[in-house]
Amino acid sequence: MTSYELGFDFQKIKTATILKKSNGLLFPVLILFPTFFSIFLVFLGFYVFKMTIEINDVPRSFGDPEYQEFFMIFLTILGAVSFLHIVVFLKVFFQKPKPCLYITTSIDADPVLYSVSKKKHVYVDDRQMLTLFLSSSVVDRTTDHATIEKAKHGILFWTGLEYIKDFKIKKGVNRTKITYADPFVSEKKTYTLYFDESGKLKKYGELIMSRNYGNHQLKSMNTFYVQNINQTQRLPINPLIQAKLVE
Repeated sequence: MTSYELGFDFQKIKTATILKKSNGLLFPVLILFPTFFSIFLVFLGFYVFKMTIEINDVPRSFGDPEYQEFFMIFLTILGAVSFLHIVVFLKVFFQKPKPCLYITTSIDADPVLYSVSKKKHVYVDDRQMLTLFLSSSVVDRTTDHATIEKAKHGILFWTGLEYIKDFKIKKGVNRTKITYADPFVSEKKTYTLYFDESGKLKKYGELIMSRNYGNHQLKSMNTFYVQNINQTQRLPINPLIQAKLVE
């Protein structure tokens, strides 16, 4: 894949801060909520209109204790499940994105990536990758080119576009959708890029499906917000990684 085919030159982004919003929980909620809520509404209608139903193969009417007990339990459970889905949806929908990646350049004008997450911090440039595992405070260093290229692409999808051969691109108004088979891992990835009126990248959506023996399973669904493009960037480098950099 090339910048010409994509219609956007990522090389123009020398520095940036990227914020991440995880939407993974929205997928199961959007699938399950309509089912549970529809069943809840159907049985609520049965109860409101006092319809006779069979309980354990025995017809029961509105005045029967078994009828009342069944509906109280059934509607309470379904109502609670439906309410929980709404709470999860609202929590995910309104959560604030958090910084996950900082892009800058070295003194030699080479790209530098600094990724932060709950479990680790990763510093990557063209010569080395330093990974700090926060649980153990251990810093791992590698200078293997293939490992570095794979890590770069995993951290920032447009790093290593030249390796992508199997892809599809669909363009719309201020939006470009890219779907491709990841050349480094067995995953199918879809990225939807959103541009402002001036053509500057403002955010992108990510959908990753893992591929195992012909089956596809949702791995992650995120939205990334691109800020501070080509502005002065200071990396929040952990002191343990900083110490390794000056060795």
